Amino acid sequence: MQTNNTLKLIAAMALFSSLPFAAHAQRIWDGETDGDWQEATNWDGNTTIPSSGNALQFGAATTYAVINSPSTNFGTLRFLSTAGANYSLSGNTTNNEIYGTVTVEGSASATNHTINNRFRLNNKTFDIQSTSTSLTLNNFDYGGSSRTLTKNGDGTLILTNNATNPGELKLNGGTVDYQNNVGTGNGRLHINGSNSSAVVTNSTGTSRTLHFGYQDGTVSASFAGSITGNLNVNNGRTSVSASGINQTFTGTSASTYTGTTGLNAGTWTLNGTHTGGDNYTISGGTDNSGTLAGSGSIVLADNTKTFSFTGASGQLAALNPGESGTDTSTLTLGSGSIDTVVNLNDFSELRVDIGGGTASDRLDIFGDLNLDPGSSLNLLSLGGAWDGSTYTVATFSNLSGTFGTVNGLDSGYQVNYGSNDITLSVIPEPSTLVLIGIALASLGLLRRRKR
Repeated sequence: MQTNNTLKLIAAMALFSSLPFAAHAQRIWDGETDGDWQEATNWDGNTTIPSSGNALQFGAATTYAVINSPSTNFGTLRFLSTAGANYSLSGNTTNNEIYGTVTVEGSASATNHTINNRFRLNNKTFDIQSTSTSLTLNNFDYGGSSRTLTKNGDGTLILTNNATNPGELKLNGGTVDYQNNVGTGNGRLHINGSNSSAVVTNSTGTSRTLHFGYQDGTVSASFAGSITGNLNVNNGRTSVSASGINQTFTGTSASTYTGTTGLNAGTWTLNGTHTGGDNYTISGGTDNSGTLAGSGSIVLADNTKTFSFTGASGQLAALNPGESGTDTSTLTLGSGSIDTVVNLNDFSELRVDIGGGTASDRLDIFGDLNLDPGSSLNLLSLGGAWDGSTYTVATFSNLSGTFGTVNGLDSGYQVNYGSNDITLSVIPEPSTLVLIGIALASLGLLRRRKR
């Protein structure tokens, strides 16, 4: 038994030693001579430069512009955020890879590090710990469209020149700033996480498109942060049908991205605000609806911008104040200074939860509501609904058209289309005078027949 355990221990040690970074010590840059990576005296020990698999640390050295770095794969990469120590690594033009986590330590002092080498991400984790720190990758490659970049910590990761193989991003905190291509090529950029303070932004003057969720629909995505900058946002899949796949944005803070928003088979639950954006286009997806929901406020850039809902048979485009089946909420589109237009076109629906005591979801539009004959009003009864109260389900400045279909309406209620609102009220009982008139008319008709 003892011999057997010894053999297992030897095998385990051999396996451990074969790992890329396990057999190599940490190497620390001290920059004693100059900024040349290839100069051994710039590294601890002063005898050799780092070899493949070494764990690298850049700390409080005197030289921060490091040049001539080789095309070698290393273990982990760690930056110590010492005041003024803004490192810049440059050298190789072919893919350089770090096997482990890239860490920028937290600090009260602002530090901004840069990797100019061509950097293959290949399922890497970046832990940028402080809001005062950032790391810029000036030339990177995901390493394959199925690969993942994970961003942790409250700091900022800046990505530029994503030339090939857009992959997956899991943003668990802080900020990711795209300063060049976003989701080009395969177009697959998967935003995942639930940290409400996480931010996706594009700080350049060039408009880019953020594909929220895998376009091919193989993975569900969810994000609860905010989106800012010069970005268009596309949510949902376009190429395959995959039941149970959903892309959900649960924004509870302020988004200020300036581009368009396209929803296809995904849910945009905005419980915060979005201001200054372009047109919203919501369409039905391959096996379920694109849905704009939430209890927040969306104010587009100006009164030429619109919200347009157009689905297909079995693939409705939905507008859902609040969240269906939970409680009653109000979703506001437009503002007192910026009117907007909401078009509920063919195969679109307004979803409204109905409660007791006049409580219901409500859509407040500062502007026009246009209803196509192919649109529908779908009502879901919560506890205590249809108690004789009048419910206001939408307000607006102007109304065109009526819903072609109304589902879920209590048999004792009717839909009223007013000049500035849509309400649900109890069907009135015939008045006494009306009943007398009906009776007299019937009596007169009977006398004429007798003659």
